[in-house]
Amino acid sequence: MNVPLRELAADPGGHGHATGRLAAVRLEFAAAPAGETHVARQYASYPFHVCRPFRYAGDPAGMATVYTQSASGGVYEHERLSIAIETNAGAAAHVTTQASTIVHEMQHGFAEQTIELHAGPNSWLEFLSDPLILFPDARIETRLRLVAAAGARAIVGDAFLAHDPKGKNRPFGRVTGEIRIEREDGGTIAVDRLSVSGADFSRALRQDDRGFATHGSMLMLAPEDESARALDAIRGLLAAPQETPGEIYAGVSLLPQGAGLWTRAVARDGAALRRTMLAIWSAMREGMTGIAPAPRRK
Repeated sequence: MNVPLRELAADPGGHGHATGRLAAVRLEFAAAPAGETHVARQYASYPFHVCRPFRYAGDPAGMATVYTQSASGGVYEHERLSIAIETNAGAAAHVTTQASTIVHEMQHGFAEQTIELHAGPNSWLEFLSDPLILFPDARIETRLRLVAAAGARAIVGDAFLAHDPKGKNRPFGRVTGEIRIEREDGGTIAVDRLSVSGADFSRALRQDDRGFATHGSMLMLAPEDESARALDAIRGLLAAPQETPGEIYAGVSLLPQGAGLWTRAVARDGAALRRTMLAIWSAMREGMTGIAPAPRRK
């Protein structure tokens, strides 16, 4: 039932920069003959823990919601975290985290997080983790790769926020990230790369009293008609009056090849970013199914 350990011995990103022990979680979802999705295979090493699947009314048929948890106090220097999630043909899964993850101060090195997502034929995969919280001098490299087969649908979110627990606005060290979207039969749909120091991030987003301290992206892979409905809904959402004027700056655009949508947002704080990301997810899901999703309890 477990993923073979030899699959965990290799460097998932092919870089080998961080020197710490590899911590990994692997989840494979499959559809039962009656249509309900279950966890077909799983593996979790410290600090990861996987909860049992939950079901929510209004989700796509048979969808399983799974929370991943961490038993540690966050991400530390030299750590290597690897997440791999696969939905087999016809399966539907929503994977999220129990809370945001702190990335701690790092004196000499950095941490790595690699996420590999594979949406099989006619499957549905949602991966919406809570933001990384970057403490002063935190340094992390993240890589997220989504491979989609024919007929697959996906919604994927990625976010971080800067936070100084002492309230002195000390910047994080650096965040370097890549999101890559590929087709299973070959070809790259889109690649997004980011590398910014905390000082530059703070300078760019806090100047002129903007006060932004967070960054989030969310992508959607779906047929063109569903993408068009979601695009209209998200544009309306972003154009609506904000609870606090100026707390969010966001945009949405179409992915190449008619593959779906891409959104990006910056916000003044984590609460504003969370509201925005959840609203965008809801608009995407409603564009795909005609039904707004039930909130996941955190």
